[in-house]
Amino acid sequence: MITEKIITNRIDLMNTVIDDYKAHDAELNSLHFDFQVSMLESEILKAYAELQEIINGDKIVRLENGNEQISLIPENEFNTLYKGNCKDYLEAFNGTGRFLRYADEEIVEFIF
Repeated sequence: MITEKIITNRIDLMNTVIDDYKAHDAELNSLHFDFQVSMLESEILKAYAELQEIINGDKIVRLENGNEQISLIPENEFNTLYKGNCKDYLEAFNGTGRFLRYADEEIVEFIF
């Protein structure tokens, strides 16, 4: 039986996605995040934002009451340990209006 490695930190998450992205001739999408993690929610979100900026030049922002916030992660939030599929965690933010992704000044789906 092959046991899938569980990603436990931001650097490993980023390296996993970058390696997969380089290995496949495909646009960065949710399938690049289809692996198990055991990480703080804030670290997953920070890694995702960094990867979008590095690979696509996209910017991830957080909204509160419809207004963009300076910090991506609010104090005392997203400090829960998430254990599960990284793709599922990120896709749960689609359509919530909590985070937005800008690609060339255009709002696009958070993750697809």
